[in-house]
Parts: sequence; C-alpha cells; structure tokens
Amino acid sequence: MILDRLSNADTYANAGGELALAFEFLRQGDFEDFSTGRHEVHGERMYMMLNRYTTRQSAEIPFETHRAYVDVHYIVSGRETLFWEDLNAMPLGEGYDSDGDAELFRYSGGLPITLEPGMFVVLYPWDAHKPGCT
Repeated sequence: MILDRLSNADTYANAGGELALAFEFLRQGDFEDFSTGRHEVHGERMYMMLNRYTTRQSAEIPFETHRAYVDVHYIVSGRETLFWEDLNAMPLGEGYDSDGDAELFRYSGGLPITLEPGMFVVLYPWDAHKPGCT
C-alpha cells in the first residue's frame, strides 16, 4: 500500500502497474464533468470508476481485494476512512469474482486511514481494504 498526496505522486511513478499514467490522469482533474460509473482511461488496461456516495459505518462494508488490477483510490471531495489489512490476516473470503475482479471478506479489524481531498492510496493484490467508511 502507498498512501500520500497527489502532489508527491511522481515519487511512486515506477512502483508497479502503470502508476505514472494513473497519476497523470488524476492531475487532469475536472471530475465534475464525468458521470458516475466506469470510464476507460487506457483501454482495458486502465479505467476509472467514479463513485459518489455517502460514507457508511464500517460494519456495513466488507473488505475487498483485487487480483487483476492495482487499485488507486483518489479523494476529490469529502472525507472518508479506509480500513487496510494484509491479505494474509483475512478469514476465508466469499469467492473471487473474475468479472468484477474482487473477492469480499467479512472482517472487523484493520488499520483505519483517513483520506481527504488530494490524497490517494495505491492498493496491491495483497492489500485488503474497506473504503467508504465514516
């Protein structure tokens, strides 16, 4: 996991995946013009999932992991808590969904990380995470 502000993103451009391209896209900003949902950035190799939501209690949200993609969360506005845990600490998952590239886990632990506008977190396949929490 990498946690930082977009202003420092060049430090991590070679940290796996195509992070340099992702950071370049995020710097373009202007996300108000995008509708909620999936938008291709670089074909199937990279896409953005734009979410607009109200945070919820952490007990309502499962942990998730991804196998095919490195997951970058960027906060445009608002504030949320993301819980992080090493995949090896997770209980048995609910089964991997290859179409959605996700496996869900019910787990009540994890390290809480507060994310504010301008911050990003890079999550690798071994980084279980639970975003969108109050």
